Amino acid sequence: MQRVIEDPIVVLRDLDGLRAIFELSRAHGVKKLVFASSSEAYGEPVTLPEREEGPLNVNAHDPYALVKLIGENLCHIYWTKYGLPTTALRFFNVYGPRQESSAYGFVVGVFIRQVLAGNPPTIFGDGNQTRNFVYIDDNIEIVTRAFESNEANGETVNVGSGPQTTIRELAERTVAIAGVNFTPVYLPNREIEIRYRSPDITKMQKLFGYVPQVSLDDGLRKTIEWYKAENFK
Repeated sequence: MQRVIEDPIVVLRDLDGLRAIFELSRAHGVKKLVFASSSEAYGEPVTLPEREEGPLNVNAHDPYALVKLIGENLCHIYWTKYGLPTTALRFFNVYGPRQESSAYGFVVGVFIRQVLAGNPPTIFGDGNQTRNFVYIDDNIEIVTRAFESNEANGETVNVGSGPQTTIRELAERTVAIAGVNFTPVYLPNREIEIRYRSPDITKMQKLFGYVPQVSLDDGLRKTIEWYKAENFK
């Protein structure tokens, strides 16, 4: 997110990569192409929970979300026009070991690095914004099933865990599981900040026969253990 805020146009370079990947996949007859889309494709949600066939409310000032939507549309076009098996997966907040945790990283990694370094977690806004977190092992399992599913060809599918978690609650859980005693520090809202994320995962369950198995607390615990072992010896 920080990179998009600082240089919003650079993300448009991804379009060249998408065009090349889709064309090469068609030319060489790959068995399946799975596109990593994002919950950002919804923009600020019009309705909750967010359903794949529901309305979108994408901010034109957020080129990252627009690029993801273009990728989703390419999936549909290459499936219907050229017969290239494709599935677009709208990932919600994936987290786990090895995730980038710098200021350009993702919120779970950022919070963990902050608290393990002896600093309070910093929250943009009031902390009541919600996200939906999926541990990396569950995410990999769903991606694998997407590759193997013929029923998912040409489809766009949410990849989430269902319940909403506020960013304040995430910070509090991170502090508690890390065994430290910090009160979050609140910063002004960022330029691009979606208020709510809450996926409907009915389609995911139907197509892939799977629901995430790792709870947020267990996933945070695994991730914190990795950071302690690898980054803070």
